[in-house]
Amino acid sequence: MDTSRTESSIHIRNVNFDAGKLNVVLSDDRVLSFPMEWYPRLLHATDAERGNWRLLGGGEGVHWEEIDEDLSLDGFLNGRPAVGSPEYRRKKKSVEFIALDHDLASSFESEEQVNKVLREYLRSKRESA
Repeated sequence: MDTSRTESSIHIRNVNFDAGKLNVVLSDDRVLSFPMEWYPRLLHATDAERGNWRLLGGGEGVHWEEIDEDLSLDGFLNGRPAVGSPEYRRKKKSVEFIALDHDLASSFESEEQVNKVLREYLRSKRESA
């Protein structure tokens, strides 16, 4: 394993699509694969539109002109779906719930009280479903 490589020296070399996945080939030969559902513009694009891409900033990102999509290396490395995708909305709701949980926690005397309230909330959601 070459430990002299750093994340800052890594860039996108290529992208391709197969079996409902976006595959991002990095300069260190890693291939990152993501479900197309994370990128609705790519999901609904034609094969020709998907194939018409170019690298941005020496491989810091990828741009698809015809569908106005820009995705970044940072987003790929951190597993971030495109804004507006169902996965993005799900993750955003999780983050908002965690923030709400933090706000609630400050109004309780112990973590045990917070957990009790959350368990009751989740139970009530299951019963109402």
